[in-house]
Amino acid sequence: MIISVDVTPPGKPVVSVASPQTNETFVVSITGEPNTTVHIGILNSTDAYIGWVNGSIGASSSSNISITINETGTYRLKVFLEDSYRNTGEPAFASVVRKPPQVPNQLPVLSHGNYKRESGMIIFSVNYNDPDGDPNPSVYVNIDGTDIKMRKEDASSTVPNGTYVYNYPDDKLNHTFYFHAYDRDAGSEATVQNDGTPSKTSA
Repeated sequence: MIISVDVTPPGKPVVSVASPQTNETFVVSITGEPNTTVHIGILNSTDAYIGWVNGSIGASSSSNISITINETGTYRLKVFLEDSYRNTGEPAFASVVRKPPQVPNQLPVLSHGNYKRESGMIIFSVNYNDPDGDPNPSVYVNIDGTDIKMRKEDASSTVPNGTYVYNYPDDKLNHTFYFHAYDRDAGSEATVQNDGTPSKTSA
């Protein structure tokens, strides 16, 4: 009786992984020889194994396998196939990046918005406080419908929170004004906080 044994290892799989993401679970798409077992080794930044995940490829020649990585960082996946005769093929590698979870952005808070007339100027001031401490806020005073960017009163301060001021030439007229702010200079992530309804200066 002649028994045939398959000694040909399965081929190198084709592997793709989703782009960097904040959730713990990655879906690994694998294409390779049908009816094989998939072994996925997870390696950290020092190429030390931190875990293994096993799956299989059926008759369709492809499979999606989920892996979970709890810690943030960049990892390599070592993926190889094993057939029913225990032949193992050449491994393929793919990188995954586990990003930190996103924290919802909090609104800045404006308070004590006011003005004073002094030395020929109307000095507008407002206190700005962002719980997140996002850098480079944009704080504005809107005077008669026109936004004017304010500056930090303490020019030596490197933190975003504090008092912002703007000096407006005193023309002895009444003006409407209010304050608002963006907690990031980039537009799409900016949030606005109004300091009440428009007020009037008194000539």
